[in-house]
Amino acid sequence: MTKNASNFLSNFPLEENETIVVDSFSYISNKNKTTYVGFLTNLRFIFRQAQNVSLSGMGIQDGLFESEYQTVPLNRIRGLKLKKGRLIINGDIYDGEGKHTASDFGSFGKGFGGLSYSSHDEVFVRILEAVSEAGKEHDFYLWTPDNPEYNTADETQQKRLTNITQSELKTALLLSGGVVGVLFFFTTFEFLWPFYLLGGAGFGGYKFVKSQNETVTHQ
Repeated sequence: MTKNASNFLSNFPLEENETIVVDSFSYISNKNKTTYVGFLTNLRFIFRQAQNVSLSGMGIQDGLFESEYQTVPLNRIRGLKLKKGRLIINGDIYDGEGKHTASDFGSFGKGFGGLSYSSHDEVFVRILEAVSEAGKEHDFYLWTPDNPEYNTADETQQKRLTNITQSELKTALLLSGGVVGVLFFFTTFEFLWPFYLLGGAGFGGYKFVKSQNETVTHQ
């Protein structure tokens, strides 16, 4: 049985005159490590957390502390990068409490079975055609490397979209480096603590002698 907006959004309040343009597809946010069922209406993207399905690689951590719904109003989008299977959003993403972030990126496709489309290509073409028209109406730029006929982003705008993923990668590397450093400290502390104390005492003695010398010199 195909599950679409009538199943997933039965309790979600659509706006007046809001209609589904691209029905159920999968979206995995690399930024918040959450698997969603996605929809595109004439007004916004709607992402609802997938129930009992994790495609993000996070297992039971998938969607931890994330809102059940996230929405991206088309009139709050500044730019999109769309490549087969990949989506970068430079725009305001709102959770169910009205809080928002300024960007997101991840992968999309036909999903894990039972959604509206039978192939990744079909999902891609439907989203591409829909956001191309929406970009004209809501004045956001579109970068489509594999489909240059739809591209409206200049070089500076393309760089902004690229920076979204690069900055996230740098943050992830810094966090992972910090975790490794902390783990290394605690795993080696048991064996090396005498050297830590000796080094600390030596450094303290050095600072004391240096301060005394500086005092004599200044006098």
